[in-house]
Amino acid sequence: MKLSNVMGLGDNTALDFLNSTVTQGASTFEFIESGHALVGWLHAAGLVSHDESRALLQMPISELDAQAAQARELREWLRSEVARWAELEKGEVSIDASVRLNELMAVDDFFRQLDSRGDLVLQRRWSSPRQLLAPIAHVFAELLSMGETAYVRRCEGTGCTMWFYDHTKSHRRRWCSMALCGNREKARNHRLRQATATSSERTAG
Repeated sequence: MKLSNVMGLGDNTALDFLNSTVTQGASTFEFIESGHALVGWLHAAGLVSHDESRALLQMPISELDAQAAQARELREWLRSEVARWAELEKGEVSIDASVRLNELMAVDDFFRQLDSRGDLVLQRRWSSPRQLLAPIAHVFAELLSMGETAYVRRCEGTGCTMWFYDHTKSHRRRWCSMALCGNREKARNHRLRQATATSSERTAG
């Protein structure tokens, strides 16, 4: 499985970060296994531009790799925080989440500029690899402060670990995607129904 297969399936950048590692059945895929992979993920998620990613890749590999390790730890901590938050009707944010996200956002250094089209664009000063987690903290702060807990869900696919934000009109989305889980689960349920029916017929006979 490639990053392109799962990027965007969360329909929310924060949840896409949780999906930067995916377990489906017996297979687990890791998409931020290194510092360069972390920068690649940030670019794919739209959190850094192409030019920014090229500049970030010039930073010391050891420091980038250290941030990737922190990103993986942060991801699993955030996974448990999101799971807890999504279970609450009012979506109260824990003190621990507020403190940690605020600390990560505090190292950010950005400003806005007016571009040639008359649009205000966000620009960052990247002075240290420590700042790589700041954009991630921002999107999680936005999710926890403005997201609807009822629409934040885990895929119902057997053995699937992916999360998504249900933007569908009916708000009945169940799968990360039909291609990865939906079709397989429907086929599995069909086989189970057939097996149950066959067993019932044998018992009746």
